[in-house]
Amino acid sequence: MSGEPAAGNLDATRPAPAHAAARRRRATIVVQNLPVPLDRRVWSEACALRDAGWQVAIVAHRGAGQPWHERLEGIECCRYPAPPQARGLAGYVVEFGWCWIATFFWCVRLLWVRGIDLLHACNPPDTFFLIAWLLRPFGVRFVYDQHDLCPELLQAKTGRERPRLLDAILWMERRTHRAAHAVIAPNDSYAEIARRHDRGGKAADEVFVVRSAPPRGRFVPAGPDPARDARWRRGRAALIGYIGVMGRQDGVEHLLRAAAALVAAGRNVGLVLIGDGDEFDALQRLARELGIAERVEFTGRVHDLATIAAALSSCDLGACPDPRNAFNDRSSMNKIVEYMALGKPVAGFALQESVRTLAGGGELVEWPVAPADAAAAGALATAIARLLDDPARAAQLGRQNRARFEAELCWERQVPALLAAYARAAGSGG
Repeated sequence: MSGEPAAGNLDATRPAPAHAAARRRRATIVVQNLPVPLDRRVWSEACALRDAGWQVAIVAHRGAGQPWHERLEGIECCRYPAPPQARGLAGYVVEFGWCWIATFFWCVRLLWVRGIDLLHACNPPDTFFLIAWLLRPFGVRFVYDQHDLCPELLQAKTGRERPRLLDAILWMERRTHRAAHAVIAPNDSYAEIARRHDRGGKAADEVFVVRSAPPRGRFVPAGPDPARDARWRRGRAALIGYIGVMGRQDGVEHLLRAAAALVAAGRNVGLVLIGDGDEFDALQRLARELGIAERVEFTGRVHDLATIAAALSSCDLGACPDPRNAFNDRSSMNKIVEYMALGKPVAGFALQESVRTLAGGGELVEWPVAPADAAAAGALATAIARLLDDPARAAQLGRQNRARFEAELCWERQVPALLAAYARAAGSGG
């Protein structure tokens, strides 16, 4: 990462856009979930806006070793101390309050020093509408970038009904939609909720679908590489890849149980699991209990894209074990698009948005009617086995996935919708 002096050099070497003679419009993106540039969706959005002539600042919490304030690739990064690790409802209240206050003070500073034309808030949580309200008298417009459905996410994480808390989260979601001059949704299911009278209440021309996807050249299918494959496959006849969060709602335990079932059936399979989350330690224990620990490589979170691409390129397929619930059914899984970018077939459950994204590029099986660990694992193992047993078909599906990624899903295809959302927010009345 560069410091302030290097940033000036970066700005000087970048060609000025054609409309640079006019005052550059000023956008501030606020995000709580991840630091930047680790949050790849937010960083891609910021870079696209920069290239379109916007002056961009991002407010986010500070990652390990990051400076508090820097200009990186022409984007101003404004950071605050990471919040305490949330434990229980009280912990989340402290975390959200901490991040909200720090974000608000950074926004006030940016408003004073360079001005803000448009505030772009990424959820979760749905609390930044309050900052939009406070800044509106200063002419600041508001874009709501809905990364997650917070009401459905609450139920998926807790696995139980909490009516009062759910009502509060629904109220914040409604207030955020009402405050927004434009809404960015990651898929059609989220866009539909943004337009629903009882949820978002937005007009159709205020909602824009901008999918989460890597740029075309970030993940590129790689051919056979004996040294690379030896590192990741470790002598396994088949290797199954997973990348993503490892939380309660992500279903990685079903993947471990499916792998154990495949091993019990005599298959020489291994797993490489990239990522971390609340269930990371529990999943390692489960692998030991199932007797497959030596077949599973838990890498933890990996920031280096080349390492991620190398690991997944050595896999025969990518797994998407997310169980069916209201949140997963409506959410687009970033992991699926990343597998597709690398030309890999996908095995998982037939969730609504997974089916739409994949468009036939893998084996998606129905979530069991009466779900249990054994039933879910058995169904997933069947999907994996079908791909492993027909390598020619699996290779064809992988090529199909890469072609669909390039034609429809890659980040370059999303930029026009992002810029349209900004034009709508900046130019709409009210």
